[in-house]
Amino acid sequence: MKENEKEGTVARFHKKYGVRILAATIKETRHNPNVRTSCEKKEKKEKEEKRRDELRREEKKRVELRKEERRIGKERREGERKGK
Repeated sequence: MKENEKEGTVARFHKKYGVRILAATIKETRHNPNVRTSCEKKEKKEKEEKRRDELRREEKKRVELRKEERRIGKERREGERKGK
């Protein structure tokens, strides 16, 4: 940031997320943890999406296991009927 420019007018470029952040926004976040920059919002959204994907995968696994257990139980019952 140049000395003759006012704080808040300068936009910094976030390398990882490719987002422009005003210098004032950067300063505010240091003092106030409730203020979120656009890159922090993006990070939070990505984490949430990963978590949802993981939950979906786990739910699919549970459903597959339940189907398999039902099929095995059904085969056992049919086997018992035939055995009588």
